Amino acid sequence: MRIMYLIVAVLCLLITSCSQQSSDPVDFVNPNIGGISQLLETTVPLVDLPNGMMRIYRLPGNYQAEKINGFPFILCGHRNGTAGLIMPTSGKIFADMKKWQSYYDHDFETCTPYYYSVRLEDQDIDLELTVAEKSSYYQVQWNKNEQKNVMIGVTTKGLLKVVDKNTVEGYEVYQNKVKVFFYIKTEKSFYTDTIWNENSSRNGTAELSGNNPTLGLTFQIPGQERTGIKMGVSFVDSDQARKNLESEIPDWEFRTSEKQRKGEME
Repeated sequence: MRIMYLIVAVLCLLITSCSQQSSDPVDFVNPNIGGISQLLETTVPLVDLPNGMMRIYRLPGNYQAEKINGFPFILCGHRNGTAGLIMPTSGKIFADMKKWQSYYDHDFETCTPYYYSVRLEDQDIDLELTVAEKSSYYQVQWNKNEQKNVMIGVTTKGLLKVVDKNTVEGYEVYQNKVKVFFYIKTEKSFYTDTIWNENSSRNGTAELSGNNPTLGLTFQIPGQERTGIKMGVSFVDSDQARKNLESEIPDWEFRTSEKQRKGEME
């Protein structure tokens, strides 16, 4: 009988050992640690590479927050604010960024240093993202049979410019001092776009500057088909942001990019 117990114990040990070997050390890192604080400011679950400029997290970063407002283009400084906001939505588009938010559940969230995914419950959207040093890659799947949108916003003063049906560029002024330039490419062409600022709105290939300009891109994509959105950032100009994106994430292979980012973390 003792021999039988010993055999079972050895088998359990072997199974546990094998399951642990299937994960790499980086997979044991939990960016949500520190997301609940009783006194001090919470940490945020960053997706970023070591010494990378591109740092992204769900906004707000508090683990106890019930809704996601969107995803900043970049965290500019530790606890010193972000630039830009991007969020996929379903149905009618709104210029008001507060109407982009969605409930989510941590049970349907994966958070690692190199990859993030979540189910946006209100919109019934599955979102994934990964980052390089100066660029990011989002993959979106709309599950509702409704209008499919990607909302883009400048949260202070700045510029939004629709270059063509796959390209958006612009900048946001961070803390009234620094321009954060961005260059965005979409895998699928958007068939309509609308830009708003505090005074007016425009459609088509156009640009608007001023306080809090926002942009709604609408896509005609079959239900439950994934599509990609990529972004490069720079503190130099939009052309440098484009170069950063094209050099770091040159194609539309999300899984390849995710694996590459994971390899850079190890």
